[in-house]
Amino acid sequence: MPTKRPVFTAISLLVAGALFLTSCATVSQGRSNEDVNEESSNEDLNAEFSTESAASLPYEMCPSDADTCFSWSMEASQECMDNYPLLLTEENRLARLPFEECVYELDFFGIEHLTPERFMGPVSETAKENAKRLQSVGWDRTQTSPIQMLATPDVPQDILDATSESLQAATDYLGNYGPLKFYTVGNDPEVVEPMIKDFCSWGNPDISFEQCAQDQGESMREMSAIYPGGNAFAGAAWYLDDPVFYFVNNPCANEQNEFCSLKHPEELIGLQKVTAHEYFHVYQGSQQIYRPHYEGGFPMPRWFEEGAAEYFAVFLTQQEGWDPNIRLDMTREFIGDVQRGLETWPSLRLMDIETEAATARTKSYCQSELCIGFLQYGMGYLAMAFLADITSDEAIFFDFYEANKTDGFYKAFADVFGRDIDAFYEEFDVFLKLSPEKQLEALT
Repeated sequence: MPTKRPVFTAISLLVAGALFLTSCATVSQGRSNEDVNEESSNEDLNAEFSTESAASLPYEMCPSDADTCFSWSMEASQECMDNYPLLLTEENRLARLPFEECVYELDFFGIEHLTPERFMGPVSETAKENAKRLQSVGWDRTQTSPIQMLATPDVPQDILDATSESLQAATDYLGNYGPLKFYTVGNDPEVVEPMIKDFCSWGNPDISFEQCAQDQGESMREMSAIYPGGNAFAGAAWYLDDPVFYFVNNPCANEQNEFCSLKHPEELIGLQKVTAHEYFHVYQGSQQIYRPHYEGGFPMPRWFEEGAAEYFAVFLTQQEGWDPNIRLDMTREFIGDVQRGLETWPSLRLMDIETEAATARTKSYCQSELCIGFLQYGMGYLAMAFLADITSDEAIFFDFYEANKTDGFYKAFADVFGRDIDAFYEEFDVFLKLSPEKQLEALT
C-alpha cells in the first residue's frame, strides 16, 4: 500500500445563518473564462450542445449530403422515432432528454480518427509566471486548513456524516489540498439563497454577484427545485490572488424531490463514492501548476482525468469497506457500458476525446452527451484499471502526478507507464476486443 501523506484533521458542526457549516480535513477542479471543467454525478446542468448539421461538419465524419451522421436502425422502436428528433437544435434539446436512451437505437456512420494536436511544451512565459504564483501560495502542497462543508438546513445528518467520512478517507490517503468549500444543496428552493451568496463570494469574487447568481446560482436553484437524481458541478478558481476549489452537490432525490437515502440508506455509499471522485479532481487540479488552454500550459486528456477520478472512487470505496464488492461490480458494469457504447458508436476511441478540440468534434458527430460519457467514464475507468494492472495503484495515484506537474501529460505518461500514448491506445484497443469475461478477469 502506498505511504499515506500527512493530513491535518478537524471535524466540527456549526450553524451559520441558513447554512450548516461543517469543517472536515481536506477537497473539485478548474474554472476560468476559457478553462471550465464542470462535473456531474448524473446530468450536467450547464452542458453545452452542438447543433451543427452533418453538412457543416468535417467531410470525413459522415456523408456530405446527409443531415446527420446516423439513421434509425432496423430494430428502432416507434416511440423513439416519434419522439427523438434526429437533428439536434436548441429548441428540441429539452424535448430529447426524456428519450435520450433512444440514441442506442441509431446506426452511426464510421468516423475517421484524426490524431489530436498535442501540446508537449515548452510552456509559455505566462504559464511559468502563473505556476510560480500558484506554488508561492501553496497550491500544490498539502494544507493545514480544513475543508469547509456547507449544507442547506434541509439536508439530513446522515448525508453530512457520509460526506464527511468520505472526505476524511480521501484526504487521509491523498493529502489535504485546497482551500476547498464543499456545498450540499438540498431540495428546498426557499433556503438555497444564502448558500448562493456564500458560493459567489468564495468561488467567483472576480465577477458581480448578479452575474454569478444568474449563472452558477441558477444551477443551484435548479438542483433544489427541478431535477430528480443527483447533480453537481465543480471548479477551481486558480486565477484568483488567493486561489480556491469548490464543489456543489445535490444528493440523489426521487421524483417527489425527496432524498433517496431516506428510504434507501445504501444510497449513502453512492454519495461517498461521488465525494471521493470529486476530491480526486481537487488533488489533480492542485498538481496542475502549468494551467492548460489559454494560459499556454499543459493539458490533460478528459478520459484520463475522469477515468482516474472514477478509479480512485472505486478503490477508496472498497478499501474503506463501504462496499467490499464495488470493484467487481463497477468493473463489470463499465465493461457492459463500453460494449453497449461500442455497439452504437463502433468507431469511437479514447483518442476522440483526448483534447477539447477532439471532444467538440466527437460531440458534433454523435450529438449526445451519452457518447462522451461512455468514453470518459466507462472507457476511461477501464483504461485506468488497465494501466494499474500493468503498473500499480501507486503509479496511478502518485507517481504520475509528480511527473505530470513539471513535465506535462505526454512525457509523464511515457515515463511512468513505460509506453507512449499511441502505443497504449493500440494495447488498449486489443484489450477491448477480448470477451467481457476475460476483461473482467484481467481487471479484478
